Amino acid sequence: MMLLRPPIDWPIGRFLNLVLAIQIGILVVVALALLGYALPVAGTLIGFVYLTFVPGFLLLRILRIRSLSPVEALLYAVGLSLAFLMFIGLLINWLYPMIGVYRPLSLLSLSATFTVAVLLLMGLSYWIDRGFVFSLRSVGERIPLLPLLFLFILPLLSIAGAAQFNFQQNNILFMVMFPLVAMVVVLAAWGRFIPQRLLPVAVLLIAISLLLHRTLITDNLVGWDVRMEHLVYKLTEQNSLWSSTAGFPQYAITLSVTILPTIYTRFLDISGIWFFKAIYPLFFSLVPLGLYVLYRRQIESRKAFLASFFLMAFPAFYITGTELAKQGMGMLFAVLVVLTMTDERRSWDKVFLTIVFGASMVISYYGMTYLWLIYLALALAVKPLLLGLRPAGGRIGGAGHDMPGDSHEILSGTLVALFFALSFAWYMNTAKGAMFEEIIRWGDHMYKSLNEFLNPVSTDQGVLRQLGMAPLRIPSLWYRLAADLSRFTRVLIGVGALGMAIKVLRRRETGFSSLYLLLSAVGLLSLAMTFVPFFTTGGFRSDRLYFVGLLLLSPFFVLGIDFLFQLISRWLARDIVERLSLAAVLLVLVPYFLFQSGWVFQAVGDIPSSFALSPKVDFARFDRREEGGARWLSKHLGSPEAQVYADVNGVVTFWGYPDAPNIIVLGGWERPKTEAEMQGFFRKAEVPPGAYLYLRGFNVERGEVRLPPLVPLGEPIYLSIADSGLLQGKGKVYDNGRAQVYK
Repeated sequence: MMLLRPPIDWPIGRFLNLVLAIQIGILVVVALALLGYALPVAGTLIGFVYLTFVPGFLLLRILRIRSLSPVEALLYAVGLSLAFLMFIGLLINWLYPMIGVYRPLSLLSLSATFTVAVLLLMGLSYWIDRGFVFSLRSVGERIPLLPLLFLFILPLLSIAGAAQFNFQQNNILFMVMFPLVAMVVVLAAWGRFIPQRLLPVAVLLIAISLLLHRTLITDNLVGWDVRMEHLVYKLTEQNSLWSSTAGFPQYAITLSVTILPTIYTRFLDISGIWFFKAIYPLFFSLVPLGLYVLYRRQIESRKAFLASFFLMAFPAFYITGTELAKQGMGMLFAVLVVLTMTDERRSWDKVFLTIVFGASMVISYYGMTYLWLIYLALALAVKPLLLGLRPAGGRIGGAGHDMPGDSHEILSGTLVALFFALSFAWYMNTAKGAMFEEIIRWGDHMYKSLNEFLNPVSTDQGVLRQLGMAPLRIPSLWYRLAADLSRFTRVLIGVGALGMAIKVLRRRETGFSSLYLLLSAVGLLSLAMTFVPFFTTGGFRSDRLYFVGLLLLSPFFVLGIDFLFQLISRWLARDIVERLSLAAVLLVLVPYFLFQSGWVFQAVGDIPSSFALSPKVDFARFDRREEGGARWLSKHLGSPEAQVYADVNGVVTFWGYPDAPNIIVLGGWERPKTEAEMQGFFRKAEVPPGAYLYLRGFNVERGEVRLPPLVPLGEPIYLSIADSGLLQGKGKVYDNGRAQVYK
């Protein structure tokens, strides 16, 4: 057995002694690093604990926030720490050059700044919280050791499976891991072996396992956007100075992929690639954990656990957590905003945390910020309507007495206006233009950011087919089952929402907070849009829009099945109905997870959908030799004006290098609209004389290049290299066994 209490409940002396020991430890690590001596493992661990937990827990002690569970304390502490790092980094990036320090984000500058800041926070926390008296109410719960160790098998299998896949092209461990995850879900749901108090741990470790099984494929970055994020980080790290216009400006204005990773890689002494591959997934794994806490405030713990897992089973969870670091960070702060807003306690620290996390979301990701602003504005608009449905003196859907801390009170025009002002001010600051121009640019940036958020260019077609959001090019029974099952889950969400609406209209107790119901009513729009042909075929990322909606709607999947079984409750005993309902949830959820992960297609020998389970899946993942070919070509170009052609995934190989040449995609990005343009489209796949042609490993092994799809959400086109005459008149100038270059 282990006893767990959050540090906010420790005696102040014991807490500050630990913080001081960590501070001394990081100073030793930094001093050795500056002298040329590294502590690879110990230094990385000390640095991670120092940056991720120390500022946040100090701020919680200063705010004197009590009555938090260990999970809530962890979430708030990490959120506050990440916000602290980004805002302090932004402050010194602006201030230090004015006093002659032109590399404010260097290790020496950062270590000096954070040492002073932490010491000041320690003094302030002692002065404010020195009167805290430990009580028996602060004692944490005992954690059973054996089930805990069993849960840790999941991330170990994920790491070992990735290593096996990379070195042996073998997926056996992954094929074992996914059924084991399903078994953990069943055991936890039924309360067998895994007790209720370990449900948050199970959520966290399942999330980490699912994310790492993709990010650890190859020792390079996987995906499209993450490579551009790595580029703006690299420019910040090399200059030890952040610039909002360096590299890709729309990525550079997000501190979550510029200043934040620079601070971490400085202290942890790791490469940016491994920070994006290993550390960011840890941060994003807090999203389902935070949602579990949020759901637990509305429904009982087992249903909250199943709702959290339903979100993780959706493929966009893997995509966001592994290929879109800025979006993952934006989602983390969005969840923290809702957590603080739905806290029924009415106090100034609740408002303070809401503003801090909201401001952190603004500087973390523009797309998530703008979408969330729309959510809040629409929720504010429907608030009077739903408040009109509550009983006199009660809350929405409730029959109880007036609650002075009812969560809807924090949702006000002032708060929404404040978030709009923060986002507007941030964009003005990063764009540096005239006032009127900035108003126009801010509106244009908001539109373009949402369009990028919903853009389908990098959507995996196999994923969309499973979701029923794209045509089935494969008349496969298994793919049809996957698509039908996905549609069925969306129907169940609608049924759950219908059942909740009936309770609200009849003014019955729902158990849900008022604010959660308001936001969920808006979230239903995301679900409805996935059934509208315009959004599924008109060029929008329906999977991302639906995923954001799932942050709020996942509990309604479970409640939908509950509602159906309540219809027969009059003929059966209540406990039997509850068990049948739980069994039905698992009968839908487990197959849904195994289909969406691609495990079923791999097991039955169908066309694979997951690049982490099959090396045959074409995706933007590259090994060292492919990366080496891109670097060689970047260094050996005859002139800066030289043209380099590559296929739609091959161009991604060059992203992320500050000195990368201008890459032209074979076939071009513009889609043909007429038959004549169609013929011209294929002619565009030709490489003009004097231009370079880069072939990645997939091109060399398959003898094909991948062209962009002809229509939104359409199938990619594969063109035979031999039949197309791409190599006609060209000679090989580079070949490392995987990547080849022709001119």
